[in-house]
Amino acid sequence: MNLIPKKRKPFKSLFSTRNTEGFFKNLIGGHLINDDEKFREFLRLNRNQFYFILSLVQEEITKKPTLRVPEPISPEEKLALTLRYLATGESFRSLAFSFRISHSYISIIVRETLAVMKQQLMPLFLPDPSKVDLKTKSDEFYQKWNFPNCVLAIDGKHVRIQCPRDSGIFLKSNMGQQILNGTFGFPTDCALPGTGIKVPHVILGDQAFRLHKHILRPFSQKSAKGDSQKTIFNYRLSRARRVTENAFGLLSKVFRVFFQPININTTTCDDLIIVACCLHNMLRDAYLEKNGKVFYQFDSEEPPSANMTSLASESGFLSTEGIAVRDIFKDYFVNEGAVTWQTQ
Repeated sequence: MNLIPKKRKPFKSLFSTRNTEGFFKNLIGGHLINDDEKFREFLRLNRNQFYFILSLVQEEITKKPTLRVPEPISPEEKLALTLRYLATGESFRSLAFSFRISHSYISIIVRETLAVMKQQLMPLFLPDPSKVDLKTKSDEFYQKWNFPNCVLAIDGKHVRIQCPRDSGIFLKSNMGQQILNGTFGFPTDCALPGTGIKVPHVILGDQAFRLHKHILRPFSQKSAKGDSQKTIFNYRLSRARRVTENAFGLLSKVFRVFFQPININTTTCDDLIIVACCLHNMLRDAYLEKNGKVFYQFDSEEPPSANMTSLASESGFLSTEGIAVRDIFKDYFVNEGAVTWQTQ
């Protein structure tokens, strides 16, 4: 048995220059901190948003000085590093050269910072669906997208990580389970506009979601071929679901970490996705923006199509109630609910 302790790897001089040559000291502290436009371009947040998030996470990501580490990495630098990773998707080895922090410790910083950000940001920018006024949302959907009794639209994307996800994930989620067991909190059934026909309030999905009396999905291409009523229904549903595709597109343009496979463990990846959604909502709400206007000027390049792919189609059993509800909407869209542009 070898009882001789292993020698600690020597501290590379590259990392000893962090306080003089690293990105945080030189680039961010020396230049970007005084340039609103470049600061946002680099970290995707304006300075007020950055310091607001810092105030939420600072206490939990601060390390006290020790004999071994007399000058620990500041919470400001940890947050900047994590945001830069979200903004670019750079590998930890690449970030190690620019921030002058070892790639192994960067993985720890990102993991810990994302976990705290998730804990602090979710209550603020990812509201509990049970606390949302779904009747108001239904009215908004009808006014904007001409789809009555709809409370929200859903979509799912595979984000490429080390472990693939299965297509039935929605029904295993908290929301999916609440819909199936009747505890989601849908508003009471009401009549479609201009009719006396009462139908449930619904969520709009694509072929990846199982048809249910509260979840509508399109007719299959084979079924809709040559059937104008089904084709019109599919168009109206697809048009109302456009908000989900827009959301995914905007999310990936701001946070380019979604442009390539995410090489981190699945728990940290879950935290990353939730944090990115929270930050996306914060930006879309124009939180702490000058004049209360949403900032749009992010990268125009589209993410690689293979990196954010739709979930596989759900096949098998179809709810009888779901079929009946979908048929009512189908008939409504070609009669009382018809609009001039749906056949153009």
